[in-house]
Amino acid sequence: AGSEVAQLYVGFPVEEDKPVLLLRGFHKTPALEPGEEHEVQFSLTPRQISSWDPRQRNWRQVSGKFVTKVGSSSRDMRLCGGFQDDVAIPPMGPCVKQGWG
Repeated sequence: AGSEVAQLYVGFPVEEDKPVLLLRGFHKTPALEPGEEHEVQFSLTPRQISSWDPRQRNWRQVSGKFVTKVGSSSRDMRLCGGFQDDVAIPPMGPCVKQGWG
């Protein structure tokens, strides 16, 4: 038995000057037996998908296509998806099958 920490990474639209993926959430599961599953849900706040505008000296909402990835680390992504204007495109699924790499 053991726990796992699911990590949510978000990729901003390519127009933004941001790192490829940013850690935006994490959740430690209860102790799980081998093969046992535990559903984890994440919510993003508006600030987590905003960008700092130094000229305005304020956060500004970013629009466009975001990429979302969930895994046990930034090198072990298991679920991938995306969203645009609060709509999932496509729904989260295995990274390889979704073509997200």
